[in-house]
Amino acid sequence: MKKNIVTIIFKYINKKHNNEELLKDLNELIELYPKDKDIIIKYITEINEIMNSTLLDIERDSKIEELLIKSKYNIDTAKNMSPMDVANMIGDLFYLEYLPDIDQEYFDEMVEECIKNDKKECAWRLALNYDGRFDMDKIETYFIDIKDSYYLAELISIQDNPNYSGITTKLINSKDKELIQKMLSKEYIEFPDALKTKLEKFIKD
Repeated sequence: MKKNIVTIIFKYINKKHNNEELLKDLNELIELYPKDKDIIIKYITEINEIMNSTLLDIERDSKIEELLIKSKYNIDTAKNMSPMDVANMIGDLFYLEYLPDIDQEYFDEMVEECIKNDKKECAWRLALNYDGRFDMDKIETYFIDIKDSYYLAELISIQDNPNYSGITTKLINSKDKELIQKMLSKEYIEFPDALKTKLEKFIKD
């Protein structure tokens, strides 16, 4: 996706960029968004002043984060980002400490956009980052519907409490014995004994 102030700040607060890289990115924004040149230059000037101050490094970083996160420019840009934009922003950085504050409805919207655009990796990375916070039902169904045993197994493997019962029901309802067999053959996936027996019986019937 196209770089903007939100994606730059997101990288910075998740420690994927240092201060020098932050300034480099902000200078690139001037070329990408010439109409916002004055605002961006103002941020660059203020960040340079903070970096050249006598504050400790951790205090400098905190002050820069506060400056950017609370800025009207950042907030207005974030409001105009689509669920797919936000999903891509999260997916691009893999696993994150700080995530957008969203609810289940918005999470499902991001997943639906991933499904619509056939972005399996992005959907999986959303699950990786939001495991334990949201229901992964739509992602489970997506991977089963497209018969992707790899991503379904990876989805299960990164969850603290996988929905084995629901996944078993969905697998049986899919009537896809080949997919079920592939899932049972994954050594790092351990269906509870009763559910494993249920799946094995379905394959044999």
